[in-house]
Amino acid sequence: MWPGLIILLAMALILVLLLTGAALAYVLSHPPRRTLGRQLARGLPADPVEAGAGSFESQNVELGDGLSQEVWVVPGALADGAVVVLLHGWGDSRYGALAWLPVLLPVTGSVVLADLSGHGDHPRGGFGWGEREVEDVRRLAEWVGERQPGRAVVLAGLSVGGVLAIRAAAGPGVADAVIADSPYRRMQQPVAGVLRRLSVPRWPVLPIGLGLLRCWASPGLRRETTTDAAALQVPLLVIHGRHDKLVPEADAVAIAAAPPQGQHQLVEDSHHLGAACTDPGAYTELLRRFLP
Repeated sequence: MWPGLIILLAMALILVLLLTGAALAYVLSHPPRRTLGRQLARGLPADPVEAGAGSFESQNVELGDGLSQEVWVVPGALADGAVVVLLHGWGDSRYGALAWLPVLLPVTGSVVLADLSGHGDHPRGGFGWGEREVEDVRRLAEWVGERQPGRAVVLAGLSVGGVLAIRAAAGPGVADAVIADSPYRRMQQPVAGVLRRLSVPRWPVLPIGLGLLRCWASPGLRRETTTDAAALQVPLLVIHGRHDKLVPEADAVAIAAAPPQGQHQLVEDSHHLGAACTDPGAYTELLRRFLP
């Protein structure tokens, strides 16, 4: 009786772990969408003007797979300044990225806000963490270059958006500079941090979830950000908060040290993606010194 009961409990435990890993993989590839309805329901800004910008225009950008996505183009304070393509983090959208406009607009010619695949109002369902998203970013950079020839194009990203910016800019002629706020070296770091917050055991849920995600979303999840950073031939600025509990400081240091023109800025009293809020004036000045 006891051996059979032990086997039954072991099988139940294995099933629970597999289902938990599958749920993790699904959530990572299908994040909750931060859309206009969510903004309105919470009384948050619904467009750049409501976030403090003087004006903006909506444009449609054709993607490589026949889809098109709406982006916001927000004029900055510098007539001949760089055009910054801002990429939000996981589970966020261009609506959440509106919070970065106050620190970007004073030192740029314009800011382009776009949703990543599977986020916000993007027409594609699912977030693949890989080449499909990188190609979208490259298409955005190409569109900006076609629309405003002669202007410097800068890819700026937040967390996973920073990782995608680095990967996209590793290709020749994509961008003139890259800014990565709170990027990670390996995807496991931020996911493990989220699991800790939820009191879910990292092992074996994390390897199961990432293994399943590699099967149906992106086989390249093992890729390290330092590999792509090392291929950059343009300046890279990595910004990291001292009290970031999702991504260790060593990740930021390693990513910044990988390319020939990399630099690392540690922000005291700041957490994951919190540097722009900790000291907005210092953040803007940092960008002013870095932007081409």
